[in-house]
Amino acid sequence: MSGSSLNSSPELIALSADGELVAEVVHRGPCLVWHRATGAVVASVETAAHATAVAFGDDRSAHLLVIGDEAGGVHTWSQHGGHVPLHSDHGCRVTAVAPGPGGLVLSGDENGSVRVWNTTAGAPGRRIDLELPEQFGKQATSLTARPDGERFAAGTASGRMFLGDVHSPAPPRLVFKDGPRLQSVAFATRAEAILAAGGTSAQLWDPTTFGTWSLLHDHRGTVVAAALDPRAARVATGGTERIVRIWDTSTAEVVHRLTDLNGWVLALRFVADGTQLVAVDGDGEAGLWDVRTGALLARSHRLGSRSETGAAPGAPAAPWQQEAARHDWSRIACSCRRGARHVPEDFARLLAARTPEEASGHGLVGDVESQGFLSEASLPLASMLLLALEHEQLSAPARYRVLDLLMACVEGEADLSASAAGHPDIEEECCDAVRRGIPLFYEELAAGSTPGAGEPAYLILRALGEDTERLDGIRKTGLG
Repeated sequence: MSGSSLNSSPELIALSADGELVAEVVHRGPCLVWHRATGAVVASVETAAHATAVAFGDDRSAHLLVIGDEAGGVHTWSQHGGHVPLHSDHGCRVTAVAPGPGGLVLSGDENGSVRVWNTTAGAPGRRIDLELPEQFGKQATSLTARPDGERFAAGTASGRMFLGDVHSPAPPRLVFKDGPRLQSVAFATRAEAILAAGGTSAQLWDPTTFGTWSLLHDHRGTVVAAALDPRAARVATGGTERIVRIWDTSTAEVVHRLTDLNGWVLALRFVADGTQLVAVDGDGEAGLWDVRTGALLARSHRLGSRSETGAAPGAPAAPWQQEAARHDWSRIACSCRRGARHVPEDFARLLAARTPEEASGHGLVGDVESQGFLSEASLPLASMLLLALEHEQLSAPARYRVLDLLMACVEGEADLSASAAGHPDIEEECCDAVRRGIPLFYEELAAGSTPGAGEPAYLILRALGEDTERLDGIRKTGLG
């Protein structure tokens, strides 16, 4: 089961059983554990190798966190015991972990092996090899232990789910096979039910008869996180659509669609005996909802600066910063998993760039615009780009990147987020937003003062409907 700095998207997120603690791993950084209600960091867990899997257990009092790393290491952390590395013989990247009751820890790796650990005994983990196809999808992607600690379930990249006995040498039973990657598996704590989610659906299974109980398939994007309430009466799902769905498992109908988070939904937990739901998105934003009404009760993030205009405190806002301040970036979709909250600060970093490396457009290229598709954030970005050209003293690399991004905004086409937000022709709206900059683009095309900038200036003017013969003539003269 599964606060970041503004410019660093959490790669991994986990929620404690009571929803009070959040564990997040930002790229190549430590695992930070923070209090959901206050945002205060309570621990920073350093592992020798990069963390690749994190999970809290279902014990609401222990707050036991398990971390797997890319070198095959397995670690535990708790508020009382601190960080404890376990002896591990995975020998390859750990891809899934799950704590269980009584010191039980499960860890799975990219080669399809699962280790069962008894941390109270301090013994090496027992190895269990899953029956997986050789050619693809071998890695264990999700693990969970039954509340009594007697059985476990494992999901894999090839879509197979296994049920195994924790204490028996018998191989795990293959429940179903060959589907989409299973992102989440979970046992109900007070009912005989197991949840498996991946692709665009989630399923409830009876672990005694192995029959499907309920199929939940209203998703248009990939399901990344799922949670099952204690009595298996409700399921929550979320993922790349940025929507949290709460389902009635008896009818397989959605009872609430929660749209309060803006990034991909990466972690979900039912808390308070199933009456409340916690979710965390790819920007490290956490939400708490009433399950019965769907009302948002609270939202929070890890403590840290979130200056959404990119302006230093007390500094007069530049024209592009004034434009940025007009928008609620927490409600705007981006092509990346974070949502658009990061855009103003990444934009400020671009404008300050002095070298081509600094002017790479990190957080903008491949995020706001990706492979010719424009997210909802492209429209306010287009206006900010033009204002920067008009009013900022930019280095040559930064000026080139600004023009290159403007070209992408007027030549691309709407992605799903832009269309869903009411901007199916967002490239035409971007053209309208920057049309007053035509004299600037002509100046850039004719002068050739910024290396490489003539080409994006030419393409921008062409997209804005300027005469192609005239443009070709100016470009030819400039090249001459």
